[in-house]
Amino acid sequence: MSSFKQFQDLVKSHGGKARKFDQGAGLSMRWTSMQTGLKAQDGVCAGLSIAFLGLDSIPDSKNLMDDKNTHLEKGVLVYAERIAQFGGNYSEGMSGFDQSISKVSMSRNSTLIKCQTPEGMAKCSLKSPSGRSFIKVKGHACAAITHKNDKSFIFFDPNLGFAKFDSSLKYVLFVKEFFALGLYGRTIFDLIYLK
Repeated sequence: MSSFKQFQDLVKSHGGKARKFDQGAGLSMRWTSMQTGLKAQDGVCAGLSIAFLGLDSIPDSKNLMDDKNTHLEKGVLVYAERIAQFGGNYSEGMSGFDQSISKVSMSRNSTLIKCQTPEGMAKCSLKSPSGRSFIKVKGHACAAITHKNDKSFIFFDPNLGFAKFDSSLKYVLFVKEFFALGLYGRTIFDLIYLK
């Protein structure tokens, strides 16, 4: 899967709605001038995923899938570079990760949870007490927001976009098939609940 169209088709085939995320819209202009250089650039997806989860706690950002919600990208991009600088990609270990998530007023609600399969990871993300899960795969990071009471299950991949579902089953089946396509290789997933 290399295009948003393929992502969108997969989301629709599981009964969800997709929205594109264009990280190049704001990052590319300043990313190369960051103080920590290439080391932090490796963390762009982690920074974007953490910033996305941080926005979930802001009341005005609840409707993340609304096409008119133009402040979403701006809000995510404002924090993403800074988060990466502070170790959002684990470059500074868990203490660096903790410091980076504190920049968006978040903290860990769990230790690192190792998941062997995409389906297991998706099911684990449904157990997050806050509904917010940071997902790390080899060389990449994603996020999930699962609010069972609102029947809102959102998967965010910074390279493609958002996938929103109205049931946990649709969400789990989508995540399972998405990672089975091998875009990020076959890997063990690191999952962290955030609050």
